[in-house]
Amino acid sequence: MQYLLERLAAAADASPGAPQRFDLRAAVRDQIQRLVSSRFWPGRPGLDLMGLRLPPVAGFGGACRPDVEAYADGIRGLVLAHEPRLADVRVAVLPAGDPLMPFQVAVSGRLGDSEERDTFRFDLPQRG
Repeated sequence: MQYLLERLAAAADASPGAPQRFDLRAAVRDQIQRLVSSRFWPGRPGLDLMGLRLPPVAGFGGACRPDVEAYADGIRGLVLAHEPRLADVRVAVLPAGDPLMPFQVAVSGRLGDSEERDTFRFDLPQRG
């Protein structure tokens, strides 16, 4: 399944008459990257983007694991709500090895009808 903007981008990139190629893994990774990069956006209940009532994770300094885990739970909810092409979604907080931002988020799941799990790793968003 391709989203509308993915279909439009593929059509713009393809040569006339050439078959369009679609990389599901790359499309899911791009979608999750947009979700991981999203910022807190307050709104009415049910309409706020993250729904966590927490500042961006970069505001914690990245060193407080329970806060980063709460952020990761929010990312899991966003992935479940906005990326139906990934099944059996799991989100984990992993060490990143950077003293200024020691954690990274790993989102894993099964793509489409695949039985094999794919894992996508993302750096936490930096203060912008």
